[in-house]
Amino acid sequence: MSRLILREPPADLHQTPLTVVEIPASSLYRISSHGTGEPYFGTSQANRFDDPSASPAGRFGTCYCAADEILQALQDRSALQAMGDLQQQIATLIHFVISGGLGSANDAAGPAQAPSETEGFEALAQQAAARGQQHFAALVEQGELLTPTELAARLGWTRQALSRALSARRVFYVELEGRRCYPAFFADPTYERRQLETVSRALGDLPGATKLRFMTSAKGSLGGLTPLQALAQGQVGEVLRTAQGFAER
Repeated sequence: MSRLILREPPADLHQTPLTVVEIPASSLYRISSHGTGEPYFGTSQANRFDDPSASPAGRFGTCYCAADEILQALQDRSALQAMGDLQQQIATLIHFVISGGLGSANDAAGPAQAPSETEGFEALAQQAAARGQQHFAALVEQGELLTPTELAARLGWTRQALSRALSARRVFYVELEGRRCYPAFFADPTYERRQLETVSRALGDLPGATKLRFMTSAKGSLGGLTPLQALAQGQVGEVLRTAQGFAER
């Protein structure tokens, strides 16, 4: 098969209205000319998002990521600190996009002035953190996140018992404006608490916000159910395997 060379995008691409359609990932199929794998770290300049650097030796390649997963990771400080080299790569990509690398080729004013790589990354991190805090605040209003005192009271625990459960990773919390908030499902009679605790331990040292997202997001491996929905239906083994795989990513 001959290599496909993509043409330059139209000059008015940045003015084209974007129509967003949300569909469940479990309903998608991948069609590819590659028997196994994908050239997701491209350096040939033949793929749409390849690094445009002139020197092949200097091209960093490309990492394709889901936007929601990036933003969710950025909502957790511990995840942000652990990103290491990925931070630099994302910042470089932000710099490339903002500087006009994907904009109009015929812009007489030239590419827009880009902020530094650090500024670009920090802006994305701040946006993600704000989005996360708004989401958690809404969950508090809906009664889906509880204070330590509220959760302990519902479970009939002392604060010391809650602290021990947290140390053993049997429960987890998210932070809202410096306050710890625990998922209310730990005290929901719909679920077997021991099973919830086992899944929480299987998720290891992941940040609380990441664990919460896991528990409440539909998974293809669970037939489109969230782990909470699957646990309510007795699919404990399936949820544990999914949790272990998620923690090892």
